[in-house]
Amino acid sequence: SARRVGVSAVCVILKNYWDMMPPSETAELLTSLYTRCARDRRAPMVRAAVCEGFGWILQNALSHPTMAAVLPNLGELLNDRSPLVRAAFVNLLDAVSQCRGVSVSNVVKTDDLFLRLSCEHTEGQAERLQRGLQSSKKPATA
Repeated sequence: SARRVGVSAVCVILKNYWDMMPPSETAELLTSLYTRCARDRRAPMVRAAVCEGFGWILQNALSHPTMAAVLPNLGELLNDRSPLVRAAFVNLLDAVSQCRGVSVSNVVKTDDLFLRLSCEHTEGQAERLQRGLQSSKKPATA
């Protein structure tokens, strides 16, 4: 869909030009992504694209302080009704676990990860959640 591609494009631009974008524009784009696109009830591909795109943004270390404040707004996607969105969110948690100064436990509570793990039936998804749990136990370094 065009919105999915649009979300991806915005995230790539933010990743590549983070330090050149005015903070007010960055905040406006991120707010739109997590308030509108990540909550688009009729488009799981768009919700998944937000998770994927935020993972790309995290590749730019300059984004970490801002993203640490933004990412907790996506915690509800762990329990999304679409397996595609849940898988994309788990991949985002994996990206978060690789970041300094951003902790998985700040994005989603460990208890919520355990509950989700108990609900998952597919081994691939369960294994990814287990990796997320293991990485959430590592202390975040600043």
